Amino acid sequence: MRFSKNRLIGLALIILSSSFMAACGDSSDLKTQGKNVINQLSGKDKKQEESNKYNKYVEFYNDGLNDIYEEVNTYIQNMGQDPNLNKEEAYTIGSSYSKWDEIKKLPQEAPAMQEFDDIAKELIPVAENLDQLLTSAREYYKAKDYKDDQYAKGQELHTKILAEINKFESLYSKFNQALENRQRVVRAEQMEQAKKEGDEVRYNLINVATKMDKILDELNAEKISAANVLSTDLTKIKPLYEEYNQAQKALRDAVNNAKNKDELENVERYVEKTTEFKLEVINLIDRVENKKTLRNSEVRYPRNVDGTPEKLADIQQSATSRYNRIN
Repeated sequence: MRFSKNRLIGLALIILSSSFMAACGDSSDLKTQGKNVINQLSGKDKKQEESNKYNKYVEFYNDGLNDIYEEVNTYIQNMGQDPNLNKEEAYTIGSSYSKWDEIKKLPQEAPAMQEFDDIAKELIPVAENLDQLLTSAREYYKAKDYKDDQYAKGQELHTKILAEINKFESLYSKFNQALENRQRVVRAEQMEQAKKEGDEVRYNLINVATKMDKILDELNAEKISAANVLSTDLTKIKPLYEEYNQAQKALRDAVNNAKNKDELENVERYVEKTTEFKLEVINLIDRVENKKTLRNSEVRYPRNVDGTPEKLADIQQSATSRYNRIN
């Protein structure tokens, strides 16, 4: 039942364009000019509201659902996924999401975004309940109450947690897919706009993020993890790496050639992480080509092990966190 590693979603990077001003030159009729400007501003306001709501859902996914998802993996790793809990371990480390009151209002907020709102209405109560159950389990094991009740409450919580995980996994996957579908559309629009604006840094930022995701998408499609990393199909990964390498070089060149380099501190930090990602793909390819097997301890804790999908996914998460700080 251990979940495959999912990744953070990038926020919508809003590119504010002055193109609506061109409406003033479309006609000599002042009324027509006014209507053109108002219509374009109205369209931009709606787009901004949608982007704001999308970003709130993304932040909930990144900061709330992904943390719960990690807590689920930690719980399963310690307490097991069999109906009878593992009494040899204890689940004591973790954290709870703190913004439930705020996020529960989001599906009802305007504008309506049915692709997210409908799933969120089902997902939020399940995720909140699971979060509360995991919190109760941590408190139970921290207090060592199992010594007094011979694991009676621990078993009760375990049964409830496993049942809630099954509901959460399905809804989480649907929500993740909805966000990724929207992210592809948002990125395509923003790349096109950046291209029109001549904003090479912004264009290449988004392009690198897209190429990074393609590599992880392929590993996910092949169901590759540390346990079976030597089965990776390099005939598919190597071309994706070459695409990524070219995109990352274009981003580095764009940043180096930018006139406003003093304003690009967050971009440069993002570039550092994309370089880490590049080197880690090289490590993965090297591991597969040279059949470098992993020890059992490395398979169990692979996130710091070179040449594993789990380490790649962690680097992507760090890169996306930096991406999301770029204004």
